[in-house]
Amino acid sequence: MLIEASSQEACPNCGSWQAINFNFCGQCGQRNPSLLKKAVKNDQKYRRHLRYLSVYAILSIVLLLVAAFTEDSLKILIIWTVTFAIIDLLFAYLQPAVWTLFFSRKIELKPLILIVVIGVVTGFLVFLSMGSLNLMLFEESYTSLPLFEDTDNPLLLHLLIIAVCPAIFEELSFRGFVFTNLDQIAGRKSAIWGSAFLFGLVHFSLLSLVWLVPFGLVLAYFRSRYSTLVYGIVGHFTHNATSILLEYYGIY
Repeated sequence: MLIEASSQEACPNCGSWQAINFNFCGQCGQRNPSLLKKAVKNDQKYRRHLRYLSVYAILSIVLLLVAAFTEDSLKILIIWTVTFAIIDLLFAYLQPAVWTLFFSRKIELKPLILIVVIGVVTGFLVFLSMGSLNLMLFEESYTSLPLFEDTDNPLLLHLLIIAVCPAIFEELSFRGFVFTNLDQIAGRKSAIWGSAFLFGLVHFSLLSLVWLVPFGLVLAYFRSRYSTLVYGIVGHFTHNATSILLEYYGIY
């Protein structure tokens, strides 16, 4: 009797004994209320993650399109940097689990060294290859250095705006908020690929997609593997800082 009771449960509707976790009662035909409640809860969770992601994506695209048509000046750059930082913080506030990704019980030395090396190498390769390709295809090469040249400390401010802020807030956005919601909606592989593709797409440069998506995949892998944004932030900063330093000392 003990074995039989442990493998069965009573239907809440009619009281007849059914197999554990039954879908529909064989006696009254009603669905298992506990499974129905769980299914409704999962559906609500799915819709919530989809709603968060949809609103965030639409808002970000609209703001990025507007930003693309604003003038190139340091003041405007700072305004947009602060604007997107605030948006990222607000959406991350909706999901407290994202904040835990800023911390890790243990930062491992080997992956930390690896992501630093990846950041330096990719920064160097992108700096050389993208500059040459832009000159060859469009007969021009964009540089953000002139925006900072009239400031008291152009290199420090350049690193802060172009390296530090994107490293923190783009990781919070793509490997934090976007990755987390895609993971809940479509699974881990979709989260890795989807966050990497969106990361490349929002930079509005078809040429840059060649390296932005692979670089995004690397950052997403570290996020997935170690469940923290720390490695991504370090790699992102190292990549951007390498390009800035090569650019700064090459021109100045």
